[in-house]
Amino acid sequence: MAAASQSQSEAQKKLARLQSLQQSESQRQRQQDLAAKDREKQELQRKIVENAQRAKDSPPVSAAAVVKKVPEKPKILQPV
Repeated sequence: MAAASQSQSEAQKKLARLQSLQQSESQRQRQQDLAAKDREKQELQRKIVENAQRAKDSPPVSAAAVVKKVPEKPKILQPV
């Protein structure tokens, strides 16, 4: 009987250890995911700031410089 209770307590310890390992692994994975999202967010913010700086530094485009292309009118076919 003592051997049965000892093996049962060992099984409980193994189960507790396994659960602890699984929890720590899931926490580590969550931390990695959050860090990756944070890096992506910072990279996006950096790109936005760079684009805003480039737009600020570039000379303004005048309305005369922008030429709008007017589409040609379709030719209506005449009956022969």
